[in-house]
Amino acid sequence: MATVTALAVLIKLEISGYALILLMMITAINLLYVLPIWKGHGLRYSPFFKLFSVSIVWAILIIAIPQFLYYETIPAAHLINDYKLSFLPSHYIELHTLKIFILVIALCIPFEIRDLKYDEEELQTLPQVLGVQVSKYIGLCLCVLYLLLLFFQNFEIEDIQYREIIMVTITGAAIWFSGKFKSDYYASFFVEAIPLLWLIIFWAI
Repeated sequence: MATVTALAVLIKLEISGYALILLMMITAINLLYVLPIWKGHGLRYSPFFKLFSVSIVWAILIIAIPQFLYYETIPAAHLINDYKLSFLPSHYIELHTLKIFILVIALCIPFEIRDLKYDEEELQTLPQVLGVQVSKYIGLCLCVLYLLLLFFQNFEIEDIQYREIIMVTITGAAIWFSGKFKSDYYASFFVEAIPLLWLIIFWAI
């Protein structure tokens, strides 16, 4: 409902370009999630759809849409000088969106492991289909992939990389120990606090 409302507001404000297209894409994903088009149910019952849909929506909402809106009003040459990037701003958006997509998938894995005892079998979450241990290995591989993309970005401001390396390392540790700590509070408090911890480290370092 919130996505549909946001889409209506953007259309009313006549915001054009990629931002509007992306928001329409998010609206479609949300509708597919609940509408009974997959064996009488929403696509949330298709394998891994919940994990990928959450990650796509988060990545688009917090990275792609805000930056496309920003870049529509700022000259590209100024952005390259401002951010000290060695590639075009559009490539920056795509790469950074992909990084966040990967990170959100990794962060969701401890929650899927926690919910294993509550989820219906029809949901076919990652731990249900592949098992807890394989899910953790996938999460760690995603963290490594995030770091590879980070180095590929080739930032000149190295301290930004250090912050992200710290946070991805913490995320990897949270994934690895998610099967060892059975308490619901592990995911609800520690894992969920990782983005907040990232913000604190960003301002502290």
